[in-house]
Amino acid sequence: MDPQYKLLEGLPPELCSRIKDHVHLADPENDLNIWTSIFKDESWLELALTFDRCSPVLLGYDLSRLRLRREPQKLYVALLACDYSGDLRRKESEFFVALQDGYEYDKTHYEIHFPSGLTVNVYEVLTGDEAARLPLEKIFRNKESGAYSQYCFYTDKKLKELEPSQILAHGSGPAYRLRAIRNGCKLLLQDREKSRDFIVTPRCEESEMARSRIGQDIIVRFD
Repeated sequence: MDPQYKLLEGLPPELCSRIKDHVHLADPENDLNIWTSIFKDESWLELALTFDRCSPVLLGYDLSRLRLRREPQKLYVALLACDYSGDLRRKESEFFVALQDGYEYDKTHYEIHFPSGLTVNVYEVLTGDEAARLPLEKIFRNKESGAYSQYCFYTDKKLKELEPSQILAHGSGPAYRLRAIRNGCKLLLQDREKSRDFIVTPRCEESEMARSRIGQDIIVRFD
């Protein structure tokens, strides 16, 4: 073990990894790993920036686990774009070409599954909807202070924490309790010097089940 981590000897491996992650919080190279875990090149990301006020961002309460080169182990994150033009969704082929190899795409749930265990929800990117329909329990977690998550903009490449004051429940203000956002929320994210708003709504499993009754869930594998 590296001498600087001698004090960690004897601790559970997962706890050691989390402590090391916080120690390296200021290392920008680690934040780059968040994006390279998903994309093998930056072609689609750079293309997205040419659309109206578009700025790709990753969102997830345990996003920091992607910073160091470890297996994410069933980690779930959402990719958002906030494309005001609604035209980025027409660049679907360019999007899939830029992804890391070996993924599977679940068309019913708009989820991309990577061999590492990482799942990326791409509903907002591929539909162009103003609101991102997400399984909220997989994106936010409950902390003592309230609802919590993490995010990282492609343009900024800095991992940031999303606190209750930045998670506004519909009609009730800051989400000091996780259940406050069960009907959705507005996120106030900081992209360098700019503040960006994102609308998140709960994914309607019932409507998805209705769609799946018409035809089975479609899983497409790309090697």
